[in-house]
Amino acid sequence: MAQKYFAMDFAFYSTMGVYSFRDRCEITRAAGYNAMLLSIWDGRNWDRASAMETMKPRYGLEPAGVYVVLNLALGEEDPRNAGIVTMLETMPEGSKVQLAIQTAAADLRPSDPAGDLPVTAWLRPALDPAQRRKSKALLYNHLSFWIEKVGDAI
Repeated sequence: MAQKYFAMDFAFYSTMGVYSFRDRCEITRAAGYNAMLLSIWDGRNWDRASAMETMKPRYGLEPAGVYVVLNLALGEEDPRNAGIVTMLETMPEGSKVQLAIQTAAADLRPSDPAGDLPVTAWLRPALDPAQRRKSKALLYNHLSFWIEKVGDAI
């Protein structure tokens, strides 16, 4: 079996604009990738996750999932956070979500264990729709984010 590769589409976003979904898919496929991970960025863009359903039939790309950032310093009801829950409730069944947690609360530094409580309080109900829809939420570590290291996610 040949090795499969996926690309994250973040390189298609710049200060000059954003490539269309179609162009992102066509370029990714032409470059030889088998799948693409969509950058949703935050919950305001939750509806973009539905595009995963068209990737395989239209472009021959497997949907590798989505990347989204949670910022609890903004508050749970902020659309950038609340929309993540909506996305989990509506995205295609069996999807993968790479969830980067930028902040757990205002004034907490990366890796601060004081953020464990607010993050788990947000995750428990937020992941219920993911579990019902057989989706996987993967905690994504990112330099300078609250989950900065793999050990933070664990």
